[in-house]
Amino acid sequence: MNLDYSPILDEDGLPYGVLAIVVETTAKVRAERRIESERSRLRQMFEQAPGFICTLQGPEHVFDFVNEAYGRLFYRPGIIGKPVREAFPELEGQGFFELLDQVYRTGERYIARNLPARIRRIDSGAEELFYLDFVYAPMFDESSKVVGIFCEGQDVTEAMAAQAALREADQRKDEFIATLAHELRNPLAPLYNAIQLIKRGAPQAKSADLYQIMDRQIAHLMRLVDDLLEISRITRGTFELQKRRINLTEVVHNALDTSRPLLTEKGHTVLVQTPAAPVWTDGDPVRLAQIFSNLLNNAARYSAPGLQVIVKVTASDRHATVQVIDRGKGFPADQAETLFRMFARGENSVGLGVGLALSRQLAEMHAGTVQGESAGPGKGATFTVQLPLAAAPADEESPPPSEAHLGNLRVLVVDDNLDAANTTAALLQSLEAEVKVAGDGREALDIVPSFDPEVVLLDIGMPGMSGYEVAEILRSRYAPQHLAIVGLSGWGQEGDRLRGKESGFDHHLVKPADIGKLQELLLTIAHERHAPVTPDA
Repeated sequence: MNLDYSPILDEDGLPYGVLAIVVETTAKVRAERRIESERSRLRQMFEQAPGFICTLQGPEHVFDFVNEAYGRLFYRPGIIGKPVREAFPELEGQGFFELLDQVYRTGERYIARNLPARIRRIDSGAEELFYLDFVYAPMFDESSKVVGIFCEGQDVTEAMAAQAALREADQRKDEFIATLAHELRNPLAPLYNAIQLIKRGAPQAKSADLYQIMDRQIAHLMRLVDDLLEISRITRGTFELQKRRINLTEVVHNALDTSRPLLTEKGHTVLVQTPAAPVWTDGDPVRLAQIFSNLLNNAARYSAPGLQVIVKVTASDRHATVQVIDRGKGFPADQAETLFRMFARGENSVGLGVGLALSRQLAEMHAGTVQGESAGPGKGATFTVQLPLAAAPADEESPPPSEAHLGNLRVLVVDDNLDAANTTAALLQSLEAEVKVAGDGREALDIVPSFDPEVVLLDIGMPGMSGYEVAEILRSRYAPQHLAIVGLSGWGQEGDRLRGKESGFDHHLVKPADIGKLQELLLTIAHERHAPVTPDA
């Protein structure tokens, strides 16, 4: 309550009593406390809110309150008591001051979605681009006059970046699918034409050029599929390198042999510059050759016919370096990193946009790097591969064994695709193997007891009985020393290989298997079983 004591004076001005005025204020005090409690609760809520919140007072929009989220996002020491134009001078010309003036003048709130704002960082002085969702809401006094603005919002910069990345990824996916269709149709067209010539008995059907075309186009198809599968395996972490001490110069020459048909087709000359001494590194020779072949193929594709491609191999104290230099179309400097992104393809590009991404990932798996440089469009490009240098090996490796025929090795080919089975059988018969064909799992199990094969080439995805089921039955009856089971299938992911091993497979090859690798595997099996092997004459 409120107490007011006043003296009561007589006619002579002398006090003769006291006037006591007592005012009951319980309700008022309680109301004020409720208001203060509500203010405190609201302030606490604002402080803990995940979004940024501030209140601005008067027509100059002076900061009266900012919550913790606001302070973290737009760090400005001593911001309370400052007009917004003084606290954020860099916002001049970006429309925010005008929006605040409009809300204060009209008393109508403003809602913004994904509005860009360039805000200066106090620590570095650099401006950073933000995307903001926010509301400017007018605050009124008792007479409904606007006295300030309440601002609440969210930083959606990361969400906008994620959306942009998704849009870009979706666009790249669509481009990739279209490109894949195009790239697959390219080799299919000459293959189809060649087969039609053979079926019609045309004079060209016996031409060696026709068979070279077919061989080249099939190899191209195989490379497309292999690149896609290898990228998938690397991305999932199921890709393993077969490392050993190697002479990098020899690997570069192997890559040149692989790329020479394309280089020759385009009329390019190749200048190879290598040191006299071997350049040693620890790596997988097949995968390193794949890196250099990809770079050479790019140089061939993106250079006008008849230009020179230079390959340089050098060694420093710690690094081995291989450079592929062309005089082709080049690229803008800002595309130097974009080229190495999966499915990235520049203007008028050729291929799936996989080769450079695969090359970089393979190099990084060797603790190396791949970089691209160009002086600009039409000024050629230089791609540099850098790998850790290794000491020379103590002993030279023994030369690879000479090729041999299979010497009556008994092989059962099991595949529901009889075209694939019969052509595989014909290839093995040309290597002097004894071959039988089964069109499904049941037929294979019926043939095995009488034929007694030493090797079963087994497809996986067959109707009725899968290759896994056939392998499990065969392995339950025959030990690995008696019968080798080799998966030969289009199913080649790591999970397929693991399941094959669990089912009893000894080896797993992906269709179409390289005939040289298949022959080498069968020769090894033949040696293990002491089968007679007749060397080539």
